[in-house]
Amino acid sequence: MMSFGQFINKKWPEAQLITPNGPPIKVSWAISITEKVNGLSNLESKKMNKDQGLVFFYTKDQDRVFWMPETFFNLDIIFLDKNFKIVGLEENIKHFKKRVPDNDIPRTKAHYSRHVLELHAGQAKKLGLKKGITLKWKNPNKVKSLLKSFAR
Repeated sequence: MMSFGQFINKKWPEAQLITPNGPPIKVSWAISITEKVNGLSNLESKKMNKDQGLVFFYTKDQDRVFWMPETFFNLDIIFLDKNFKIVGLEENIKHFKKRVPDNDIPRTKAHYSRHVLELHAGQAKKLGLKKGITLKWKNPNKVKSLLKSFAR
């Protein structure tokens, strides 16, 4: 199991996304509202390996803006459609160790998407992630079942 912050729901198994240029991304999940609000906030960089990421799972498409309160390292933020096709990508979003002032916290632009993947800054480029690429799962049937359980 991965060494993410305590807010990650440990009952969900790790999944792996296959990347164009390298090793798979080992992902954990942000499913609950609390997990999504916390994201990678208050997590030290060393607690998340470069080959790890956090997928924010949603059941509906909408404009999504992500921000960086109480983060300790820069992130690549990848916006995905329901089939995990990359529909938006913002690289090297600056970390912000405080929660205030609100207006100073770095944010992404709005991207119409279903899910969002957060990675260490620089990983998107290294792994060949670009808008238009559809990410595939290492064990697609297992993940399909897992995603159905999230949607309930």
